[in-house]
Amino acid sequence: MRKTIAIILAVLFFTVVGSCQSGVRTTPDKDIKIQWDANINDPDVQEFAVFYVQGADTTLFPFTDYTDPYDLWEGEPIWNWSFARTYEHSYAYIPKPMNGVTYLRLGVAGINKNTGQLGLIRTLSYCIKIVRPDTITGIKTID
Repeated sequence: MRKTIAIILAVLFFTVVGSCQSGVRTTPDKDIKIQWDANINDPDVQEFAVFYVQGADTTLFPFTDYTDPYDLWEGEPIWNWSFARTYEHSYAYIPKPMNGVTYLRLGVAGINKNTGQLGLIRTLSYCIKIVRPDTITGIKTID
């Protein structure tokens, strides 16, 4: 009976973990470039805030699509996410060197040039999977 319950719990656990990490794409590049539509409906938006977070578990990421950035500043420690400002309609992110597999979420919000207010964050529809290679072993001289 205990084994049956343990198996059921294990299946449920891996199903939940697998579904949480869905929508992931892998990229081999050193830097990850994103771009967004330059034809924004609000002429007062000429600057953008790019939000990014990298970690081992996407379920712990503090923002998703349509997150209000002010909620991040009020309730989330700044070391859990970062942002940059840009006047361009593109941004390049260099992943942080972390061991093993990490995931990256990127999002953008418009900034009103007159008031400095930020719009809601729009994120990529997927997270990016970053896999760091293992250490090479068995290095030796040959005769």
